[in-house]
Amino acid sequence: MMSDFATGQGYYLAELIKHYHRLREEYLEWAGPLFDTRTDAISTYQRSLLAWYEARILLKDPYAGEVMVFLRAATAAYTGTLDEFLEDWADQGLATLGPDPVRYLPRPVKLSARQEKMMAAYELMDRPVRDLLLLAYYHQLSDARLHDVLEVGHNADAASQLRHSYLRMLRDDWRSIGLMDDRFEVTPEQQETIDRYLRDELDVAQRWEVEARRSSEPNFSSALQLREDWEEGLKIVGRNDTLETLAKEEERYRPKVVVPVNSSRWIDGRTLQGLLAGILAVVLIYLLYTTFAPTGERTYFAEYFRPFPNITRTQDSLAQPISGREDLAEMLVPYDRRDYYAAYDELLPAATAYPAAKLYLGVCALALEQPQRARDWLEQYLPGEKYHPYARWYIALAYLADERRGMALRELVEIAGIPGHPYEMPATRLIEALE
Repeated sequence: MMSDFATGQGYYLAELIKHYHRLREEYLEWAGPLFDTRTDAISTYQRSLLAWYEARILLKDPYAGEVMVFLRAATAAYTGTLDEFLEDWADQGLATLGPDPVRYLPRPVKLSARQEKMMAAYELMDRPVRDLLLLAYYHQLSDARLHDVLEVGHNADAASQLRHSYLRMLRDDWRSIGLMDDRFEVTPEQQETIDRYLRDELDVAQRWEVEARRSSEPNFSSALQLREDWEEGLKIVGRNDTLETLAKEEERYRPKVVVPVNSSRWIDGRTLQGLLAGILAVVLIYLLYTTFAPTGERTYFAEYFRPFPNITRTQDSLAQPISGREDLAEMLVPYDRRDYYAAYDELLPAATAYPAAKLYLGVCALALEQPQRARDWLEQYLPGEKYHPYARWYIALAYLADERRGMALRELVEIAGIPGHPYEMPATRLIEALE
C-alpha cells in the first residue's frame, strides 16, 4: 500500500486509542459547556476523534496538524458552531499550529441503492474475508501488516494474493445479485490496474492513463466506478466498527459492576457491543504492542521517521545558498502536502540540478516504503558534502525499514560518535532502544 509507512503499519490506528485516553479529560473540560449531558460530549468526542483518524490516513495530503485543534473543528461542525471556530482560528492564532482542519472534515456518506446491495453482500461474506477487506481498504494496512496481524499467508505476497482472491469473491457476489453484467467485465490485468489506482500505487503518468481510459473505455470506466462505490460504502462499515471500539475504550471510565458468581447474567449489552468490534479490538492490541513497545526494526522506523524539513522555507545556514531556490520550492509543494508520489515525480528530473534534490528523493522513497531505493539516492552523498550528515541519518532509518538491525546500528553508532552531528541525540536514543 502506498500510503506512508506509518499508515500502512497501522501506526495511526494504534495512536487513535492512545489519543482517546490522553486527550479525553482535556476535551471534556473544554467541550462540557457545549452539551446538555456528559454522554453527548463523549459521543461527540468519539465522532471527532474518528474524523481526525480518517483525515490522518488520507492517501494524499493527510492532516498533520495538532490533534486537539482538529477535535475542536470537528466538534464545531457537529454542533453547528463552525463560524465561531473560524473566528477563533483567526483571532487566537490557531493557524500557527498547522493546516486548516476544516478542509479535512469528513463528508457524510449517503448510500445509493446499488451501494446498499453491495454492503448487504459484504455483510454476508465470511468474517475473515470481511476483516481483511476492512483492514486493507478502510484502515489501509499494508499487505505485510495484514500478514502480521491476521497471520494470513506465509509472507506479504501471500497476503496480497489472498486479498485479491477476496476481491474476486466480492465481484462474483455482485454478479450473482445482478450488480454486474457484461458492461463491467474487464481483464485481470485491468482489475489489477484499478486496484493499484485506488490504492495510489501508480506514478503520475500511469494515473493520467487511467483517467484517460475512464473516459474512453466504457467497460473499464464501469468497473472502476463499481469499485469506487464499494469503497465509499465500506466507510460506513469502518466508521461504525471504529466507533464501537472507541465505545469499548470508554467502558474503562464507568463504575465496575460486580455480578454474583451464581448469576446467569454472564454477558451484558455493553460486553456484547465490545464483541461486535472484536476483530478490531484484537488487531488494536497487536498494533498497540508492536507500535508503542520496542519490538521491531520497522516499529522504530515508524517512530523516528520524520520528513526532512523544506529548506526553501528556512533562513538558516542549511538553506543558503540555494541555486534556483524558487524552482526547488515549487517542486517541494507536493512534498509539503505529504504527497510523496507527486513530489518524487517532480524532483526526479532535477536530481542532479540541486544539491538537496537527492536527499528529498531518498526521503520520498522512504515514505513510500522503498528503503533500497532510498539508500540508492542517499548514498550518493560523499563525506564533506553539505547534505551528507542528513543523508546518513536517513540511511540508518532505511536499514531499519528493511529490518537490517546490524547495518542500522553501525550507521547510528557512527552518527552518535560525531560531536555536533545534527542527529547525534536521536541516534543515541535509538541505539539504546535497539540494544
